[in-house]
Amino acid sequence: MRDEEKNWGGSREGAGRVSVIERKNFYYRLSEAEHVIDKQVISAFKKVETELIKELAKARKCKQYEVVEDVHRQMLQAREKIMDAAKEAIMLEKNVIKDRLLNSSFEKVSDTH
Repeated sequence: MRDEEKNWGGSREGAGRVSVIERKNFYYRLSEAEHVIDKQVISAFKKVETELIKELAKARKCKQYEVVEDVHRQMLQAREKIMDAAKEAIMLEKNVIKDRLLNSSFEKVSDTH
């Protein structure tokens, strides 16, 4: 095994070999995916929050305090759901990128043998 290659979850003879450059590319693509997902999460949350704030203002104006409490609860639930979805999306993207990277690395190693 060459110095610039590392064993990444596989045997020394094949599937697990990933070069340092490929590993850096993996982490770069992962951070890029996380950034895109973060932007989408923020955008989704702002949309939900904007609608709930409008409802909150109407409820306060009409002195419907039980509605105010309900809207606050909805805001918290929406925040939790969006964050859970973001975490799941990041994990899925991470797995997809890792699988692609390992599969392409396996093909490169297989072609040389």
